[in-house]
Amino acid sequence: MRKSITYLLAAAVFLLAAGPQHAVSAQGGVGIVLMHVKGGTAKPASPVGRLADALNSAGFMVLAPDMPWSRSRIWDKSFDRAMAEIDTYVSELRLKGAKKIVVGGHSLGANAALGYGARRDGLAGILAIAPGHTPDIGKFQSRMGHDYRRAAEMVANGKGDKADDFRDLKSYS
Repeated sequence: MRKSITYLLAAAVFLLAAGPQHAVSAQGGVGIVLMHVKGGTAKPASPVGRLADALNSAGFMVLAPDMPWSRSRIWDKSFDRAMAEIDTYVSELRLKGAKKIVVGGHSLGANAALGYGARRDGLAGILAIAPGHTPDIGKFQSRMGHDYRRAAEMVANGKGDKADDFRDLKSYS
Protein backbone atom coordinates (compact mmCIF):
# COMPACT_ATOMS: atom_id res chain seq x y z
CA MET A 1 0.00 0.00 0.00
CA ARG A 2 2.77 2.49 0.93
CA LYS A 3 4.57 1.79 -2.33
CA SER A 4 1.39 2.46 -4.29
CA ILE A 5 0.88 5.79 -2.52
CA THR A 6 4.47 6.77 -3.20
CA TYR A 7 4.08 6.06 -6.90
CA LEU A 8 0.78 7.95 -7.02
CA LEU A 9 2.43 10.96 -5.41
CA ALA A 10 5.33 10.72 -7.85
CA ALA A 11 2.86 10.65 -10.74
CA ALA A 12 1.03 13.68 -9.33
CA VAL A 13 4.27 15.65 -9.06
CA PHE A 14 5.19 14.70 -12.59
CA LEU A 15 1.82 15.69 -14.00
CA LEU A 16 1.97 19.05 -12.23
CA ALA A 17 5.44 19.82 -13.51
CA ALA A 18 5.54 18.17 -16.91
CA GLY A 19 2.40 19.54 -18.51
CA PRO A 20 1.87 18.20 -22.02
CA GLN A 21 5.44 16.96 -22.48
CA HIS A 22 6.34 13.28 -22.53
CA ALA A 23 7.56 11.70 -19.29
CA VAL A 24 10.99 10.72 -20.55
CA SER A 25 11.92 14.21 -21.73
CA ALA A 26 10.37 16.07 -18.78
CA GLN A 27 11.63 14.09 -15.80
CA GLY A 28 15.25 15.07 -16.25
CA GLY A 29 14.34 18.75 -16.09
CA VAL A 30 12.10 18.69 -13.00
CA GLY A 31 13.56 19.64 -9.64
CA ILE A 32 11.65 19.08 -6.42
CA VAL A 33 12.22 20.57 -2.97
CA LEU A 34 10.47 18.23 -0.54
CA MET A 35 9.86 19.26 3.10
CA HIS A 36 9.03 17.21 6.20
CA VAL A 37 6.59 17.54 9.11
CA LYS A 38 7.09 19.74 12.18
CA GLY A 39 9.62 18.06 14.45
CA GLY A 40 10.42 15.54 11.74
CA THR A 41 13.33 14.88 9.47
CA ALA A 42 14.07 14.10 5.85
CA LYS A 43 16.36 11.18 6.69
CA PRO A 44 16.05 8.22 4.29
CA ALA A 45 13.83 6.14 6.60
CA SER A 46 11.34 8.98 7.18
CA PRO A 47 8.18 9.27 5.05
CA VAL A 48 9.58 12.30 3.20
CA GLY A 49 12.93 10.55 2.82
CA ARG A 50 11.25 7.50 1.27
CA LEU A 51 9.22 9.70 -1.09
CA ALA A 52 12.36 11.61 -2.07
CA ASP A 53 14.11 8.31 -2.81
CA ALA A 54 11.20 7.11 -4.97
CA LEU A 55 11.13 10.40 -6.88
CA ASN A 56 14.91 10.31 -7.37
CA SER A 57 14.60 6.73 -8.65
CA ALA A 58 11.93 7.90 -11.09
CA GLY A 59 14.40 10.40 -12.57
CA PHE A 60 13.52 13.62 -10.77
CA MET A 61 16.10 15.85 -9.09
CA VAL A 62 15.05 15.99 -5.45
CA LEU A 63 16.35 17.89 -2.45
CA ALA A 64 14.85 16.91 0.90
CA PRO A 65 16.71 18.96 3.50
CA ASP A 66 16.09 19.13 7.23
CA MET A 67 14.21 22.40 7.54
CA PRO A 68 14.14 24.96 10.38
CA TRP A 69 11.21 23.08 11.97
CA SER A 70 13.05 19.71 12.01
CA ARG A 71 13.73 17.95 15.30
CA SER A 72 17.44 18.81 15.07
CA ARG A 73 16.93 22.49 14.22
CA ILE A 74 13.58 23.25 15.87
CA TRP A 75 12.72 26.84 15.02
CA ASP A 76 16.24 28.08 14.32
CA LYS A 77 14.91 30.49 11.64
CA SER A 78 11.89 32.69 11.17
CA PHE A 79 9.30 31.90 8.51
CA ASP A 80 10.76 34.54 6.16
CA ARG A 81 14.27 33.16 6.64
CA ALA A 82 12.93 29.64 5.98
CA MET A 83 11.49 30.94 2.69
CA ALA A 84 14.92 32.36 1.83
CA GLU A 85 16.44 28.97 2.68
CA ILE A 86 14.06 27.34 0.21
CA ASP A 87 15.32 29.87 -2.37
CA THR A 88 18.81 28.40 -1.94
CA TYR A 89 17.52 24.87 -2.62
CA VAL A 90 15.63 26.06 -5.69
CA SER A 91 18.82 27.76 -6.93
CA GLU A 92 20.80 24.58 -6.30
CA LEU A 93 18.32 22.56 -8.38
CA ARG A 94 18.46 25.13 -11.20
CA LEU A 95 22.29 24.95 -11.16
CA LYS A 96 21.96 21.16 -11.54
CA GLY A 97 19.84 21.69 -14.66
CA ALA A 98 16.26 21.80 -13.39
CA LYS A 99 14.05 23.69 -15.84
CA LYS A 100 10.88 23.31 -13.77
CA ILE A 101 10.61 23.51 -9.99
CA VAL A 102 8.05 21.91 -7.69
CA VAL A 103 8.00 22.61 -3.95
CA GLY A 104 6.20 20.18 -1.72
CA GLY A 105 5.89 18.85 1.72
CA HIS A 106 3.95 16.98 4.34
CA SER A 107 2.00 18.63 7.18
CA LEU A 108 3.90 21.79 8.18
CA GLY A 109 6.17 21.17 5.17
CA ALA A 110 3.05 21.37 2.97
CA ASN A 111 2.14 24.69 4.58
CA ALA A 112 5.64 25.95 3.88
CA ALA A 113 5.32 24.86 0.24
CA LEU A 114 2.01 26.73 -0.05
CA GLY A 115 3.51 29.80 1.61
CA TYR A 116 6.54 29.65 -0.67
CA GLY A 117 4.36 29.31 -3.76
CA ALA A 118 2.28 32.30 -2.70
CA ARG A 119 5.42 34.43 -2.46
CA ARG A 120 7.40 33.25 -5.48
CA ASP A 121 6.68 33.25 -9.20
CA GLY A 122 7.72 30.65 -11.71
CA LEU A 123 6.99 27.39 -9.91
CA ALA A 124 5.75 24.49 -12.02
CA GLY A 125 3.77 23.11 -9.10
CA ILE A 126 3.14 22.73 -5.40
CA LEU A 127 2.66 19.37 -3.70
CA ALA A 128 0.77 19.69 -0.40
CA ILE A 129 0.45 16.36 1.41
CA ALA A 130 -1.92 16.68 4.41
CA PRO A 131 -1.27 20.36 5.16
CA GLY A 132 -1.14 20.94 8.90
CA HIS A 133 -0.90 23.69 11.49
CA THR A 134 -4.21 25.48 11.58
CA PRO A 135 -4.09 27.97 14.47
CA ASP A 136 -7.24 29.67 13.23
CA ILE A 137 -9.58 26.79 14.14
CA GLY A 138 -11.41 26.67 17.46
CA LYS A 139 -9.90 23.40 18.72
CA PHE A 140 -6.38 24.80 18.45
CA GLN A 141 -7.42 28.04 20.10
CA SER A 142 -9.12 26.29 23.01
CA ARG A 143 -6.00 24.18 23.63
CA MET A 144 -3.61 27.09 23.36
CA GLY A 145 -5.91 29.72 24.90
CA HIS A 146 -3.75 32.36 26.49
CA ASP A 147 -0.79 31.96 24.12
CA TYR A 148 -3.00 32.30 21.05
CA ARG A 149 -4.58 35.52 22.36
CA ARG A 150 -1.19 36.89 23.43
CA ALA A 151 0.26 36.25 19.96
CA ALA A 152 -2.74 37.94 18.31
CA GLU A 153 -2.31 40.95 20.61
CA MET A 154 1.40 41.16 19.75
CA VAL A 155 0.57 41.26 16.04
CA ALA A 156 -2.22 43.83 16.57
CA ASN A 157 0.20 46.03 18.55
CA GLY A 158 2.83 45.94 15.79
CA LYS A 159 5.06 43.49 17.65
CA GLY A 160 4.51 40.44 15.43
CA ASP A 161 8.20 40.32 14.59
CA LYS A 162 9.28 40.02 18.25
CA ALA A 163 10.32 36.62 19.61
CA ASP A 164 8.58 35.21 22.66
CA ASP A 165 7.92 31.84 24.29
CA PHE A 166 4.71 30.02 23.36
CA ARG A 167 3.41 26.53 24.07
CA ASP A 168 3.30 23.95 21.28
CA LEU A 169 0.98 20.99 20.87
CA LYS A 170 3.81 18.66 19.92
CA SER A 171 6.57 17.98 22.40
CA TYR A 172 10.13 17.15 21.41
CA SER A 173 12.44 14.89 23.31
